[in-house]
Amino acid sequence: MPARNVAANFEVGHYDTESRYRHSSGATIWFQVNVSMLRDSSGELTGYLALHTDITERRHQDEELRRSNDRYHRAAQAVAGYIYEHDLQTGEIYRSSGFFDVLGYDPQIAPPNFDWWREQVNAADLPQLDSVTANSIREGEQFSLEYRAQHADGSYRWLWDRGLVVRDENGVAECIVGFISDISARRSAETSLRESEANFRQLANSMPQIVWASNPRGIPDYFNRRWYEYSGLEQDLVGSDTWDNFYHPADAGRVRAEWETAMAHRVAFRSELRLRDKHGGYRWFLCRANPMLDAATGEITRWFGTATDIDEQKRAAETQHFLSEVGVVLSGSLDPQIILQEVTRLAVPHLGDWCFVALKNNDGVPEMVVAAHRSAEEVEGFWKRHSKYGFEAGADKGMPYVVRTGEPEIIERLDNDFWRAVFPSPAYQQEVTAVGHRSSMIVPLEVRGQILGAIGFTYAETENYYSDQDLPLAMEIARRAAIAIENARLYRQLQDADRRKDEFLAMLAHELRNPLAAISGARTLMDELLEGEAKIITGTPRAILERQVAQLSRLVDDLLDVSRITRGKIELRRKEVDFTEIVRNALDGVRPLILSRRHNLRVELPESAVTVNADPARLGQIVSNLVTNAAKYTDPGGQILVRMEKAEAEVKLYVSDNGTGLSPEMLQSIWGLFVQSDRTLERSQGGLGIGLTLVKSLAEMHGGRVAATSGGTGKGSEFLVALPLLNAQEEVTSLTTNTVTLHPAPPQVAAEPVSKLQLNLSNTGTKGRILVVDDNEDAAVMLCAWLEGNGHDVQVAHDGAQGLILACGWQPDVALLDIGMPGMDGYEVARKLRSLPEGRGMRLIAVTGYGQPADRDLAYEAGFDFHLTKPVDMEELMKMIDG
Repeated sequence: MPARNVAANFEVGHYDTESRYRHSSGATIWFQVNVSMLRDSSGELTGYLALHTDITERRHQDEELRRSNDRYHRAAQAVAGYIYEHDLQTGEIYRSSGFFDVLGYDPQIAPPNFDWWREQVNAADLPQLDSVTANSIREGEQFSLEYRAQHADGSYRWLWDRGLVVRDENGVAECIVGFISDISARRSAETSLRESEANFRQLANSMPQIVWASNPRGIPDYFNRRWYEYSGLEQDLVGSDTWDNFYHPADAGRVRAEWETAMAHRVAFRSELRLRDKHGGYRWFLCRANPMLDAATGEITRWFGTATDIDEQKRAAETQHFLSEVGVVLSGSLDPQIILQEVTRLAVPHLGDWCFVALKNNDGVPEMVVAAHRSAEEVEGFWKRHSKYGFEAGADKGMPYVVRTGEPEIIERLDNDFWRAVFPSPAYQQEVTAVGHRSSMIVPLEVRGQILGAIGFTYAETENYYSDQDLPLAMEIARRAAIAIENARLYRQLQDADRRKDEFLAMLAHELRNPLAAISGARTLMDELLEGEAKIITGTPRAILERQVAQLSRLVDDLLDVSRITRGKIELRRKEVDFTEIVRNALDGVRPLILSRRHNLRVELPESAVTVNADPARLGQIVSNLVTNAAKYTDPGGQILVRMEKAEAEVKLYVSDNGTGLSPEMLQSIWGLFVQSDRTLERSQGGLGIGLTLVKSLAEMHGGRVAATSGGTGKGSEFLVALPLLNAQEEVTSLTTNTVTLHPAPPQVAAEPVSKLQLNLSNTGTKGRILVVDDNEDAAVMLCAWLEGNGHDVQVAHDGAQGLILACGWQPDVALLDIGMPGMDGYEVARKLRSLPEGRGMRLIAVTGYGQPADRDLAYEAGFDFHLTKPVDMEELMKMIDG
C-alpha cells in the first residue's frame, strides 16, 4: 500500500482503494482494499486492519460498460439524429447530443419531459403520435411514424421516430427507447417527386398521344388517359404483356421483331402500326419509345414511349398515292373498258376485296361491265351468276338504286334483307350469300350532272367494314373515272368527227377539181378560138382567169395532201436527190410572189451537192411553203434569207425573215392544222393555214424534224427543216456557200391610178363615181372593168390607207371596200370615212369573203350601208349602187 496514501488518510482513520496485483500465474488481479487503523483507548495507533476483496470480474464489467457507453456516444454523434429514452413511470426523457443538431435545442436546457415534447409537435400530427405511442405501449413493442416538430428557429422539420417499448418481467411497459432522425430533405424530395409525378400525369393526360411507360422487358406499368379512352379498357393492360392483342394481324409479326431488335441493341424503338380501338376498328399510329439506361451497367431500367395517331396522314398519303396511280391509269388510255378494268384492279385490295362497275345502257338500265377480285376463279364465278340472274332494275338498294338516284350507299353490315332487295331470285340470294360479302359501298359515276353508272366495293374475306370515312376517296375515284369515261366518249366522237372531216376534205377537193377542170378547159378553148382584136381585148381577163385557176388548184392540192396525210394515204416516191437543186427550183416557183412584194431575198447554198433520199416533189413543196409563208408574213420590202448547212448526220435548211414574228403562244401551235400566225383583218394573207402543217408532216415522213423560233411579235421568224443526209460520213467541217441575192423591182407609186381594163360593154354614159378598194389586184381590176363597162367612173386602191386618201380627195358617190386588207382593214376605213365630212354621205358597200351573220353585224356597226359576199352577184351590186 503506498505510504503516501496511508499518510494522507491517517487523520481520517480509514482508507479505501482499488489496486492491481500480479497473480502467480502472471495474470493481473484487481482487489478492493479497505484499510482501517486500530487505536487504543488513548487514541494511539496500535495497528492496521486491511480487507482485500477480489474485484477483477467487476472491473472487467465496468470496462465493458465504459466501452459500450463510448460506442453509444460515438454512434449517437455519427448518425443524423438523436437517441432518446422516455421513462414511462416518471415521464422524463433523456436525449442524446444529436438533439441539438436535429432541432437546435440544447439537450441540457430543453425540458426533459414528454409534455414539452408534445408541445413541439405539429398540431396536425399530434393525434397520430399519441395514437401510435398509446397502441405500442398497450399492445406492441416497436413502432415507426413520421411527423413534424418545431425547430428552435420556429420552422417545422419532418422527423422519423422509430421506438421500442421496454417491458419488465411482468410485461409492464417501463420505458421507450428510440431514435429520431431529420427526414425533411427526403420528405421535400418526395413532395417534389409527387408534384413532378402529378405534373407528369397531368401533362400526359392532356396530350393527344398515347403515353406509356414499361419495365425493361416492355411490360407496361403506366398509361395516360388517352389509351383508356381509345382502347375502352380500364387497367387491364397495365402489368401484362398483351400488346399483341391490339396489333393489326398484318402488323403484329413485324412490330414484335422491331421491338426485340430495339431491346437487344438498347436503342430507340420506332414503328408505324395499326392499333385496334374499342369499336374493333384499326387506326394507324406512329409509336416511339426511348430506353432509360443504368449509368453504371448500361442495362435498360425502363422504357418511356408515345403512340401518335397518324391515321389521317397515313390514309391521306395512301390515298394520294392511290389517286396518283389512278391518275396514271386514267391518262394512259382512252378506251372506257380498259380504264375501268385498270381502276378496279387498283381498287382491290386497297378499297375492298371486290370492285364492280355498272354503266347505264341506252334504256337507262345499269349493266355490269367490270368485276375485279384477287382470284380469277372468283371473278369467273361472279360472271356466271350475274349472266344467269342479272339485276333487279327497280331494286331500292344496291347498284340499281345508286344509278337511279345518284345517291351513294354504304351498307356497313350486309344481311339477308339487302340481298332480297337487290336479287329477287332466292337461288341467287343463296349463291351470293355464300361468297361472304360482309360490307358494301356504292357511289355514282357522275359527270356534269349526268349519271353514267356506279362503282361498288365490298369486303368479303377481310374483316373490315365501310364507314363514312371511306366515302370521300370512293367519290373521288368515281369522279375521276366518270371524267375519264366521258373524255373517252368525247374522244371517240372527236375521232368520228375528224374522220368525217377528212372524208369531207377529200370529197371537197375532188369535187372542186371538176369545176376547175371545166374553167381551165374553157380558158384554154378561149385562147384557141379568139382572134384579132377580141383576143387582145380579152388578154387581161384571160390572164386573171389563168392565175386564179392556178391559185385554186394549189388550194385544192393542199386540201388533198392534208386529207391524205391525216388518213395515212400519202406515199413518198423517194430517190437520191440534190437538196440544193430542189431549193433552187422551188425558189423559181415563188419568185413572182417575192418580186410582187418587193422583198430582198438572199440565198446561201453549198456549191457541192447535198444528197438526201427524198421525194423531190414533196421536198420542193416543203421549201415552197416555207418561203411563201415568209413572203406573205413580211411587209413589202422585207428581208428573207434562205440558207443551208450540214451538221453531223443531217442537213439543215433555214428560212428566216424580218416579218411579223411569232408570239410565244403561237410558237407552240404554229404547226397545227388551220393555224395562222395572225388572223386579224389587217394581217389577213389568205390561204387555209395548212402550209406549215404539210411542212411538218412531210418532213417527219422523210425522217426529219422541224422547228420555229422568233424574238416575238414584230421581230421576225426563223423556220428550220432538218433532214438526214444520205451519206453521213460526208465532210461537214468545210462548207463553201454560193450566195445569190434577188433584188426587188422598184415599188409602184401609190398615188398613180391603176391601169384599167377597157371592155367594149354597152353603156349609157357616165353614171357616177365609184371607188374600189381591194388588195387582190386581179379582183379589183375585173370589178373596175365591169363597172366602167356599165358607164361608171372608177378609181382603184389596193390598201386601206390609199383608199381613204382617194375617198377624201376624189369624193366618190360609192365606195366598194374589201374587209381583210393589210395595214388598215375595211372596217377601219369605213369608220374613219363616217367620221369625216367627206365620207358622211358616201354610200359604203362591203365586198368581202367574210359572210357569216356576225360579219354582217360588224359591217353595219362600222358604218357600211350594204354587205356583199364574194363572189359578187353583179345584178345585186348594181341595185345597191343605183340605190
